[in-house]
Amino acid sequence: MTIDPAAAAYGIFQVVFAEMTENLAGALFRFRQVKQPELTFKQVFRMVFNKLLKEFEDDLKPASEPSALSDSLSAVRDACAAMKSIADWRNDRIHARVRQGDGGLALYNWRTGEPLPITYEECENQITQAIKVIVILEAHVPSLVGSLNMPDLIKQLLQTPDPLD
Repeated sequence: MTIDPAAAAYGIFQVVFAEMTENLAGALFRFRQVKQPELTFKQVFRMVFNKLLKEFEDDLKPASEPSALSDSLSAVRDACAAMKSIADWRNDRIHARVRQGDGGLALYNWRTGEPLPITYEECENQITQAIKVIVILEAHVPSLVGSLNMPDLIKQLLQTPDPLD
């Protein structure tokens, strides 16, 4: 049995895409849990990718940009743009039409009828981009979530009577 390298790479891409989706759900969950402690991960994880991404981007909009966090916020917003691009590439291929051509089977965009390339190199590039997104989310979301807690912590500290008084 021989396995086409592009097909194998696409299968690996699907696994990495699932992991990226899980990381996005985890990021949204951590953001939301600050304001909604009763929220369960299951409620967030049930969302489809596009809804997860849109709601995460919406949750990032009101985030202030203290200088210490501006790099993290910028990196996560860039990661959101990358996720959209990765998902678009994937969706075109998931919903493709298959036609028999002179060179064998070929994928076509279901909306436009245009051929859709799917090469090992393309899949490898999408895998690399998705892994970068995962790393960015893992590296920057914890500090952003911590910044969401900061105003409440400061308020709590200011309202707590000084034990030395």
